[in-house]
Amino acid sequence: MIERFTVAEHYLSEQFITIYMDNSRFAEFEQLVSSFAAVQVIYKITGDGCYFIHASFAAQELEQFLQQITLYARYKVNHSLRKVL
Repeated sequence: MIERFTVAEHYLSEQFITIYMDNSRFAEFEQLVSSFAAVQVIYKITGDGCYFIHASFAAQELEQFLQQITLYARYKVNHSLRKVL
């Protein structure tokens, strides 16, 4: 009997993107972001920013993504260097 197992994905590149909305078109923004396969998770947050996105874009894909979301928001992108734990 298998009681528990874990599948771990390894990404060549990981980004943590904080979104600062410039308008209130939240549903449109969420639909656009959800359409990108590289987006792993989207959180609606409080505090610093409106959304937090965990993604695994290649460099060229990230540039295209950022160009599209500028219709809705400003952003801050952080890249993962290595996993600590």
